[in-house]
Amino acid sequence: MKDREISSAILKIFTKGAEYTYNYKQIAAILGVKDPFVRKRIVKLLSQLEKDGQLLELSRGKYQIKDSSQEIEGSLQFVSKGGAYFISPKIPKDIYIHPSNLKNALNGDRVLIKTVHFKGKAEGQVIKIIERVKKEYTGIIEKTKDTCFLIPDDRMVKTHFFIDKKNIKGAKNGQKVKVKFLSWPKQVKCPQAAVVEIIGNPGDIDVEMSAILSEFGFPLKFPSKVMHEVDLIKEPNYNLEARKRLDFRDKTTFTIDPVDAKDFDDAISVDEFDNGITEIGVHIADVGHFIKEESHLDKEAFFRANSVYLVDRVIPMLPEKLSNQLCSLRPKEDKLTFSAVFQLNKEGEVLKSWFGKTVIHSNHRFTYEEAQEIIEGKSHEFQKEILGINSIARILRKQRLSLGALNVESTEVRFEIDENGEPVGTYLKVSKEAHQLIEEFML
Repeated sequence: MKDREISSAILKIFTKGAEYTYNYKQIAAILGVKDPFVRKRIVKLLSQLEKDGQLLELSRGKYQIKDSSQEIEGSLQFVSKGGAYFISPKIPKDIYIHPSNLKNALNGDRVLIKTVHFKGKAEGQVIKIIERVKKEYTGIIEKTKDTCFLIPDDRMVKTHFFIDKKNIKGAKNGQKVKVKFLSWPKQVKCPQAAVVEIIGNPGDIDVEMSAILSEFGFPLKFPSKVMHEVDLIKEPNYNLEARKRLDFRDKTTFTIDPVDAKDFDDAISVDEFDNGITEIGVHIADVGHFIKEESHLDKEAFFRANSVYLVDRVIPMLPEKLSNQLCSLRPKEDKLTFSAVFQLNKEGEVLKSWFGKTVIHSNHRFTYEEAQEIIEGKSHEFQKEILGINSIARILRKQRLSLGALNVESTEVRFEIDENGEPVGTYLKVSKEAHQLIEEFML
């Protein structure tokens, strides 16, 4: 037989069994070829057909017909039973990828796939790993005399990570660590990694919480270049700043926050005039005063996007000097703020408004529970102010809802923590008038 005839016969086999892969031995068997010289020609012809773009070599020596299916770029989402789903905005339905077709890809990786057919159904075949999206993993060190592996906490990672001796960094057997992904060479069973942080011993609350945060990519520390910029920030001269801003330090001002709040970023001031008009100031911390645009601090805040509130701690968007001190509207301290100030009558009509930079001095820090007790009748030195603005908040809320505003109510579960950080109970957070008061004026 001529090479052209053999190639044509090979392509017929691949076309008829488009969902299957074949090596040269299987092709020779189907064609009934036993001559070793012809079998060698089949090997060369398979390679040539792959170079010509008619076949795909899915693994060494195994080929499949290259059909008209589209090559698509997207992300992988692994499933607990094995395999993964390929997700892309270019396709209407996710495509399943069998574990044997993942080509060393990991959960979340950006990949290029090709659709293949298996038992009449479309599946995916990873052709190329474009980006390792997740660069760090947490888990337990499993160390023997000769080898060291990381057993990942992430159940969607279906492999262990091999750690070379030079990359162990003093980690001990059984410790929880963070590693960075190094590589996953071809023909190697496990990806390679290096220890970047020893988190501690499993079971400890702080260790487990740190591991969870690391696993999901939350930064636990601020970079040194950020902290250097923070160290250079000085306490403002508030009297000097008051010359450039509207001075609200003589106005009755207070904050209302959850009992476990550590930073107070908004406050309300109240001033009642003799003609029945009430001036209400809504003040938020002027963070921009302390952070220069495009600084390391600015970029870090942009990267973090927001503070993360957990059961027993907060991962702040800004370092503590800013979030809990300079930019926290703590009682009995002057603070720089940006404000919206409104003059309203008893019917809740806005008669006058002003927006701009201010200096305030909070007279009192209320919890929601304390403010609610005052609303329900408990006496307090600021009882008149609390009741006055709550009355206006009721009117504003009623007007807003009557105009078709969406009223979103949800039940929030809160945890009760003991002095050791252990959860000892749960309770439902109930939104009462004190919460609605703050919500209304923030709106």
